[in-house]
Amino acid sequence: MMSGEFRMPEAVDVLSAIGVLPETQEDSETRVIRIVDSSGGEISFSYDSMERSVRVVWQRGREVIVDLFREGATSVDIRSEAGITYFLVEFQDEGWYGTLKIQVFPILSLKDTLLRN
Repeated sequence: MMSGEFRMPEAVDVLSAIGVLPETQEDSETRVIRIVDSSGGEISFSYDSMERSVRVVWQRGREVIVDLFREGATSVDIRSEAGITYFLVEFQDEGWYGTLKIQVFPILSLKDTLLRN
């Protein structure tokens, strides 16, 4: 089972990395980050430290390309390397481990991996 504190980036670190401050949902621990790319795509990435959950909704106009919700998150980190900026979400529970990479610069992309331990 999950133990330990849920790690997440400080708002100032997100602002420094991508120029956007996470919005805080009223009466909850949910943070929401919205990113628009030059082709009109938009990712809405939300994470809740109390529920240990994340949601990613990727849209182009009114068309939903991806709507992913997952519980069991242990951490959310923001990273920049080799000209690429992304959020890395780690998941773990009894019997499985996974990662979700949400690239936000220079292009939007998602990579999801979930494996048995």
